[in-house]
Amino acid sequence: AEAAAAAAEKAAETEALAARLAAAEAARAAAEQSATSWAQRHDALAAEFEAAVARAEDLARALEAIRADTASDRVAAEGARAAAQVDAEATRALLAEAQQRVDALTQEVSMLRETVATLEHEAEARTAELAAALAAQTERAIEALEPAPPPRPAPPPPATTVRPVTPVTTPANVSADVRRIAVVDDPSGWANVKLHGVETIVMPPADDLAAKLAEAATDRVLVNLAARGAFDALIAARAAGASVPFCGCLIPPGITRGLGLGFVEVVHAPLDPDEVIGILTPYASRGTRVLTAGADADAFISLRQALARQGMSVSMAWDGKQASDLLQMVRPEIVVVDMDIPPRSGLGLIIELSAAPVMPMLVLLPGRQDLAKRTAAELSDPGLGGRLLPPDRLLEEVRRSGKPK
Repeated sequence: AEAAAAAAEKAAETEALAARLAAAEAARAAAEQSATSWAQRHDALAAEFEAAVARAEDLARALEAIRADTASDRVAAEGARAAAQVDAEATRALLAEAQQRVDALTQEVSMLRETVATLEHEAEARTAELAAALAAQTERAIEALEPAPPPRPAPPPPATTVRPVTPVTTPANVSADVRRIAVVDDPSGWANVKLHGVETIVMPPADDLAAKLAEAATDRVLVNLAARGAFDALIAARAAGASVPFCGCLIPPGITRGLGLGFVEVVHAPLDPDEVIGILTPYASRGTRVLTAGADADAFISLRQALARQGMSVSMAWDGKQASDLLQMVRPEIVVVDMDIPPRSGLGLIIELSAAPVMPMLVLLPGRQDLAKRTAAELSDPGLGGRLLPPDRLLEEVRRSGKPK
């Protein structure tokens, strides 16, 4: 009952924040409309000013023509001159009044622009506050519904702690009994690697990967994404009908330790929203939190619209910094990453994601950079030493990974 009351209170707070945001947006729209109206009036007065100047010039020319007339017409000319002077004085008065109105309107437009800027800033703050509140409330609800993890059969060795990698929509009652794992990598790095109770089959990344996987009847595939040809091999395997779940890792050439990445999928570049929807169908459902990170605005906006039609909650980032800033707020369950995203490519974002308590599923678009060389440079950071695991521990993570739907 207390949890329900707390949830109701949070929901009421969320509705209040949403109402304040709507009011701020309405005020902003009204301010922008008023600013547009005053700008139109400014333009109209400027046009009147120019017309008055033209009229004064015409009157001056007419006055000069009258002076050139004969003496008999001078009386009439003097009258016309007097009328012209009266008109000129009236015009000057109109111009002075118009200038005052223009100055007042200019000042008012400036104030309205400041008001609009203030409202925009307030709206952004309210949006961030509302998003954070909704994310926190959703996370608490999910945590309350998740069952306690099963006890481990034996404590891990003290040298390294195995971080469990949980898929996005894995049901708790699905067996995680994995007895055969295919490793897609250079076989020389796995020659003496064994894991008790698990048969390991090492395959180099190649176009015939799907046929080899079907022949081996594996339960899971661990792919070293830093191996040359790994991305193309995964795409070819899926195109050929391979359905076994893929797990990823990053092991630079010549290094005996690597970084586990959980479930991964690779799609063609440039991005095809329909392909991504087909990939995510077994993993995602309504309400799944998705973060996209890529600079191709048209493609990623189309992807967001397609995912939203499936009922998913989608946040977008155009570069690595924006994506990093959104991670704590969104806590995504699926992350779609263009490996060429600026400024440091998608590799830095993937490494940052690997530190999350629950690793989101990754959907990767291949990039143009040498991933093997970049991985070696990124993983040389001393701060990552405690997260790099030997090959047998990477296999252990795969065995503990559960199964997607």
